[in-house]
Amino acid sequence: MANKMPTIEAIRGFRVGAVRAGIKASGALDMGLIQAEERATAAGVFTRNTVVSPSVTLTRKHLKSAGGYARAVLVSSGNANACTGRQGHHDARECAGEVARLIGTDSEQVLVATTGIIGHALPMDVMTSGISQVVAKLGSSRQGAFSRAIMTTDTRPKSAGMRTRGYSVAGVAKGSGMIAPNMATMLGFILTDATILPAALRAALKDVVTDTFNAVTVDGDCSTNDTVLVLASNHAKERISRPSGKAYSRFREALRKVCASLAEQIAVDGEGATKLIRVKVRGAGSVADARKVARTVGESALV
Repeated sequence: MANKMPTIEAIRGFRVGAVRAGIKASGALDMGLIQAEERATAAGVFTRNTVVSPSVTLTRKHLKSAGGYARAVLVSSGNANACTGRQGHHDARECAGEVARLIGTDSEQVLVATTGIIGHALPMDVMTSGISQVVAKLGSSRQGAFSRAIMTTDTRPKSAGMRTRGYSVAGVAKGSGMIAPNMATMLGFILTDATILPAALRAALKDVVTDTFNAVTVDGDCSTNDTVLVLASNHAKERISRPSGKAYSRFREALRKVCASLAEQIAVDGEGATKLIRVKVRGAGSVADARKVARTVGESALV
């Protein structure tokens, strides 16, 4: 058991829960919550699509206003809360506020992510009830329940984890369609008990996303809700204060390996996919040119 891959449920400093809130008509798990026992360092990357979900807008705002720290992440599937106008922004704020009220923190310390059908308002009575249920479920949900709760068209849950000196990194993701550069319909949530300051965590995430989540494509379509968040509980003895040095490089590599595994699992589970293809480019004049060539090949309908 000592060599078993760490899961998000096992990362020190966090509690995780998942419930059947009733957003999905199927009755499947559809809401998950991550709560940090103490304020966690947090960083995120998001879609670059022109149209974005209010969930993305709010989470970006909260990460900035809280200075790169957070206490919770609420995730729901079945409704993307995208193209929902002012109502969507109001509903996203209400969800964050309800989580904050129940766990005893400021609403700006709560991040939200949604995925599912576009153009439908969130069923707020269902959301409010589900939030109450999932808060009560924190720490007692079965392992893997959270990863199943964030799925939409996925055929399987996606998880990855690794241990390095003094801490662990573990994550889950969802996505199988509308996967294109700058992420797309994908969500990723990575937890670590490493001790790291916001600037270093942001730099590490931005660096590794380029060659992991932003290096896969399924159908070439970009989306409105893609979000990857990393939270660190700061339980490890070694402190990573800046984006340089051996400790930072070791953390970045651990984060890269987890993100690469999750990204590849998304590609393998692509809607209608039967094969995983890796495009290798040699002799390009620059990294940017190599990426452009690889993207052109990967998204060619003829290929």
